[in-house]
Amino acid sequence: MDFKISIILPSLNVVDYISECIESVLAQTLSEIEIICVDAFSSDGTYETLEKYAKQDNRIKLLHSEKKSYGKQVNMGVSIAEGKYIAIVETDDFVSNKMYEDLYHLAEANDADYAKANYDSFITLKSGSRLYTQHNLFYKKDELYENVLKPGDKLEIFKYDTAIWKGIYNRSFLQKNNIVFNETSGAAFQDIGFMLHVLCKAQRAVYTKESFYRYRMDREESSSNNLNGLKYAYQEFKRLYSIELLGRNIKDKNLQGIYGRMGVAFLDEIDKLLKYYGNLKRTWAKEIEKYYEWFCDELKGAMAQGVLTQNCYTENEWFKLRLLLHSFSGYADYMFVQNQIFAESEIDFLQGIAHKKIIIFGSGLLGKRAYERLCRKNIEIVAFCDNNSSIWGNRIGDIEVKSPMECIKGYGNAHYLIACKEGNVAILNQLLDSGIEKENIQIFC
Repeated sequence: MDFKISIILPSLNVVDYISECIESVLAQTLSEIEIICVDAFSSDGTYETLEKYAKQDNRIKLLHSEKKSYGKQVNMGVSIAEGKYIAIVETDDFVSNKMYEDLYHLAEANDADYAKANYDSFITLKSGSRLYTQHNLFYKKDELYENVLKPGDKLEIFKYDTAIWKGIYNRSFLQKNNIVFNETSGAAFQDIGFMLHVLCKAQRAVYTKESFYRYRMDREESSSNNLNGLKYAYQEFKRLYSIELLGRNIKDKNLQGIYGRMGVAFLDEIDKLLKYYGNLKRTWAKEIEKYYEWFCDELKGAMAQGVLTQNCYTENEWFKLRLLLHSFSGYADYMFVQNQIFAESEIDFLQGIAHKKIIIFGSGLLGKRAYERLCRKNIEIVAFCDNNSSIWGNRIGDIEVKSPMECIKGYGNAHYLIACKEGNVAILNQLLDSGIEKENIQIFC
């Protein structure tokens, strides 16, 4: 069979999730696929589960990786792949059955080096149902979808398109440019170097507004929860510069994109450390000093050369980055205060809605974030409320979306949490005009 896409599944001890994952791949409407499973000697039954599926479908190839390295596993899969395109699925996630057919046709129609889609993250609620939230790469920029782009011309792609698993990559393009994964141990952050190398070399990229990939957010072992992130990010960026084909001879726009992404990674990982360890005179700071100083040297140098500028960031990001580069101690003190303010506001927020029935007004991204936050605190939510009549009767997780009138009639004593990006004042006045008391209305942010 001539395979159109080779789908690589790297696995290590994911027995609770592997069946859903591989069944979603086997159910693809595109049949001309090969599935390359690369297991790093799982000890929980993952490999045995994969063996069972391999016996049932001859499109499955099963490999062992001696090294517990996500990058090594993917590289092994790519090395034996026969498909025109490469795809990667993390084996605690799953995909919709049209993902690879749609992406294949999108890539072919546009002669693309790679093709990507939006994705949904999800958490599993206590009831067993799932709460899905769609993530769009281009917010309010629909014109960037379904059209051929050159990544180097779009700074937001470098900053925000970090997920490797939501797309497919032309195998010849990867081979021609020697784009491979770092083979460091573990499964953390190897996607940084791979994705940035792809963005620097790609001349034709295409994105669709459709969402196909389902990314699990509530697995404790997830590499996104790893507190060694600064070290791993350092390894990826340092390696990126050492690649002969990339080196320091990077075109200005690509270089700006790399440094823009570097600044975001630097802030994210320092913030994780400060949130986890607090401000206890930073007894752990010596352990990260080498990595902190390397990032500071690189980013300060980029600023001095005019490569890294304020237009790479939001106003808040730029302020925080400059503070962090000026003084680690000063930044730590600032974030300690910010975290304390957030913790206190969280207490006030929860006390304000304790023992009340909650209606979330707004069923978009912010409304779902409110729902997730309240679910984690065991707060009772009785309904979603929305002015959009086309979604009345739909369910978000366990909760039905209802009209404002139905909510007002059915839950007279409920507390309304307005969770909309726009129009908060108009909704507040709408509720007040409908007879809801002001003390029973709160804006979520």
